[in-house]
Amino acid sequence: MECYLRIRHTMQISSTYIRLLQFLCIMLIGSGFEACTTTPSITRRVITPRQFSFQPDSSLAFKRAKDFMIRGSVLQMQELYAEAILEYQLALRYDSSEVILYAIGKSYARLNKNELALEYARAAYRKDSSSVPTILLLAEVLEKMDESEEEIALYERLVELEPWNTEHKFGLAQLTHYKDPERSIELYRQILNVEEDEATMWFLAQAYRNARNYDMYVTTLERLYSVTSDSRVSNILVQAYLRRKTFEPALTLLQKLEVTDDQDSYHELCMSLAEELLDQEDSTLSHLASLHDHLLRISEQQNSSSQFQYMHGMLAYRTGDSLLAATFF
Repeated sequence: MECYLRIRHTMQISSTYIRLLQFLCIMLIGSGFEACTTTPSITRRVITPRQFSFQPDSSLAFKRAKDFMIRGSVLQMQELYAEAILEYQLALRYDSSEVILYAIGKSYARLNKNELALEYARAAYRKDSSSVPTILLLAEVLEKMDESEEEIALYERLVELEPWNTEHKFGLAQLTHYKDPERSIELYRQILNVEEDEATMWFLAQAYRNARNYDMYVTTLERLYSVTSDSRVSNILVQAYLRRKTFEPALTLLQKLEVTDDQDSYHELCMSLAEELLDQEDSTLSHLASLHDHLLRISEQQNSSSQFQYMHGMLAYRTGDSLLAATFF
């Protein structure tokens, strides 16, 4: 009887084990079939806040660019140009406008990094070719790099954009002073139609001289002399009179310089006048009404130069005044 019970218990365990194995097989087969027939899921791409902030048309991007620009501008005003560039570069990640490119170019220019300054200035100019600050910056960098032809073209653009601005015209006139004297003269005259500027008159006179227009050269120097007391102008004007062989105006001006000019400079001018007059015919000397009075004033002055005394003594002798001539010998 005991043996029968053991056999029955063993058979019950075996049947339970078989049913468990059958259940596990069914589960495995079912899950495998489901895996074969289920469509794989697609991962959805999500735009993160960081990605969204880089969109150029977003208000957040504009705000961030503005914040970096403000910080960069403050650093630039403190002449911390390298630090300013870092802020501007961050602003450039959110906004690539002409203003930011110009600011970076300007900072590089102040650091004398001309090639980098030129790169950003050109980029800014491509964005907006009507921006006066950008054109001025680009012209400034090109001047440092001796690119005068392109610089002239830029100043022509400035004059076109702002024809009322005399600074642009003066800058262009300076650039064309030797390369195109006629254009330079035109620009200087336009400025003088608006304002009586001494520097402009001086450069206009030099432009006339470069163009070999000596009559206008003298006329412009006379105009300049009428508005300035600079002795250098009067000295050059005397020399211009001598070059043009207009001796009476030279004598009149020398009389004024006798009491206002440096004595050494005055005596040098007197020597130049005497040298020119000694090359003239006696008939020319006899027609100079102011010459005799000029020689009288010279004879009363103390000058140790034997050449100075001799040349003026010869002039007095050639005018027929031997007594006056004797005072120089």
